[in-house]
Amino acid sequence: MLGEANRIVICSGWLKTAGVQLLLPELEAAVARNVNVTVYSNKPPRKTEDETEEGAILALQKLGIEHIIVERQFYLHAKICYVETGQRFHRVIGSANITIGGLRKNEELPFCCPGRSLTISI
Repeated sequence: MLGEANRIVICSGWLKTAGVQLLLPELEAAVARNVNVTVYSNKPPRKTEDETEEGAILALQKLGIEHIIVERQFYLHAKICYVETGQRFHRVIGSANITIGGLRKNEELPFCCPGRSLTISI
């Protein structure tokens, strides 16, 4: 799904280094094609809470991916991957965070909702 994208938005409350590593080949390929990639994740309130790991942040920075850390006014719980490819888009909505558990080990429930962009002529 990411292979032909021209826009990728990933939203995951938990963002772990191992999870980013699983996506790295596709993210690297997307960046090489000048795809606009944005990742949203939580900002931990204390050093002991590592919802977003420093290694994950560094891996995204190394690729030049825009990473937006959500401040603590609210807790980011949504798990969404939005991918645009030309006039088509896919939204994967579910329970999986960008972690090794969320992507490989846990029983998660992703739902893919494809669609087409509307072009309106005036």
